[in-house]
Amino acid sequence: VASLAEPDPLFSLVPRAAYLPFLFHDVLEHFKKSAVARMGQPYELWFDYNHIALKWHFPLGVLCDALVGKEVPVPLDLTVHFRGNSLMKELLPFSGMADLQRSVMNAFKQAIFLEVGSASRFMRLEKKEHMMLWDAILRSDIRSFSQVEERLMCGTLAECKSLAVRLHIWAPPQSDEVLLHKAGGDIVRAS
Repeated sequence: VASLAEPDPLFSLVPRAAYLPFLFHDVLEHFKKSAVARMGQPYELWFDYNHIALKWHFPLGVLCDALVGKEVPVPLDLTVHFRGNSLMKELLPFSGMADLQRSVMNAFKQAIFLEVGSASRFMRLEKKEHMMLWDAILRSDIRSFSQVEERLMCGTLAECKSLAVRLHIWAPPQSDEVLLHKAGGDIVRAS
């Protein structure tokens, strides 16, 4: 911060399905008033929670669940950074909203491929349906999202080859401990 006075905090009510880059514009506008030194570009912003860098390509709800658990404090105090440091090395590079869109859409393709054995359902969507899906994600509009999602997902469980489930397991960065699933069905801890 370039001024002697600490900047006012920014409070924002954000849906669990939102992503951190959705906040970049508001954060830049808010802290511009406080004369933050070398603010940089929106794509240089990053956040941390308790000195843990927050991954921009995960929904906020996933980040809360993984780092805080079910007792999320209100407000959840995040720290915004306007340039990099050693914590930022843990993050994927971000050069703009196109990176987020690519990441989210690739996750959809992967899920569809796992469920039906092909990503063709996703690839056959018209451009306007791709845009409708992305718009729904940007606005956290479940109704519009569901309209497109229905065309992508299996109609019944019998049609699915498998179910796509993404697990986010968090361990402190210094931890070498990993959970492994053995063929017998037991879960074991390995270091």
